[in-house]
Formats: sequence, C-alpha cells, structure tokens
Amino acid sequence: MKRRFLSVLLILIISMFGLISCNVVKDKVYEATGAEYFEFIEREGDTYAIKAKEGATLPQKLKLPTEYNGKPVVEVKESAFKNNTTITEVIIPAGYEIIGAEAFAYCTKLSVLTIGQQGVSTRKTTIKASAFEGCSVLASVTLGECVEVINSYAFYETMITSLNARGLKKIGYCSFGSCASLKTFRVCASLVEIDEGAFEGSDNVVFEVAESNKVYTVVDGKLTKK
Repeated sequence: MKRRFLSVLLILIISMFGLISCNVVKDKVYEATGAEYFEFIEREGDTYAIKAKEGATLPQKLKLPTEYNGKPVVEVKESAFKNNTTITEVIIPAGYEIIGAEAFAYCTKLSVLTIGQQGVSTRKTTIKASAFEGCSVLASVTLGECVEVINSYAFYETMITSLNARGLKKIGYCSFGSCASLKTFRVCASLVEIDEGAFEGSDNVVFEVAESNKVYTVVDGKLTKK
C-alpha cells in the first residue's frame, strides 16, 4: 500500500514538472535573427532589403539583422510586415536607410518601437509614408539620432505619448496626425521643416522647442516659425 502511494506521488510530481516545462516553452519570446523569418532582396551597392518571409510565423519581439551574407541590410521593404498581428516589439538597429511605405502599417499588437539605438553607422534613416500608420497600440517610440526624415502619415492614429528625437530634420503632413495620446513633442535643434498639418487631429500635444533651433518657437501654446 505504501509503495503504491509513493508511485502515485511520483507520477504526480513528474506531471507537475511537465506542465511547468510546457508553460516555459509556450511563454518564451524568440527573436527573429535569420532566413527562417525574413526574405532578403539584393539592392545596388552590395546591400540588402528585408521583408517578412511568406508563410513565416513571426515572433513577438522582432529584431532586424544588420547584415546578410556579409553585406549590410539597409532597407525595410514597402509593406514588408503590414497587417501582422503577432509582433509586439520591433527593434531596427542603426544602419537602415529606409523604412518603407506601410512597412509595419496596421500591426495591431505592436506597442514598442526602437530605431537606430543599437549599433553604430553613418547611414541616415528616412521613415516613409504610413510606415506605422494604424498601429493602434503603439505607445513607446524611441528614435536614434540617425533618423532624419519622417514622411506623411508615418505614425498616424497611433498611441504614441511623447517624442524626443535629436536628429530629425523634416516631418511631413499628418505624420503624427490623430494621435490623441501624444502629450509632448520636443522640436530639436536640427528640425527645420515641419508640415503645417503634421499634428492634425492631435489636440493634446504640447511643444517644447530647443533654444538652439533657428526656425521654430512656441507662441501662446502654438508652434510657429520665428
């Protein structure tokens, strides 16, 4: 009887460890790092562009590679990850010149975005039109100094709360349009071209202008040219 009891107890313990192991595997977040998740397209100048591999199930945390076959990856293709419903975080390292039009548009679970904070490169980055449009829960956006241009509707209808990008030179029409959660936008010294409709529908934003900015100032709470 005692031996039978010990056998049952041992089976229960093994089962519990099995359940724990299953949960660990299930909850683990894998980073995308290679051809399993991406398709690489050759460009001029011995560089590559990147997009999601057809049929691939992408991980929640998507970290784009800096090179492929020993050559730099410098572009996210147009509509490359559009409409994805798995990705929650995207990390794009320094060295990417182009984030293509609608590259991550309507990725409805994407909440954290970092561009140009990892690695070192002299390449400058342009975020093309509607690149992150409709990413309805995107709240945390960190841009490195390499990001110079944000084109029209790039962050339209996102949940971004604040932005302090030190390398920006230009932002286009409705690039931060209908961002109801946007509370603070810092106009850095290098930012010299802001479309009049860049913040259309973002009624809660407060502008802070760097003293060394030669083009813009704030008058009665409104961003105006000097």
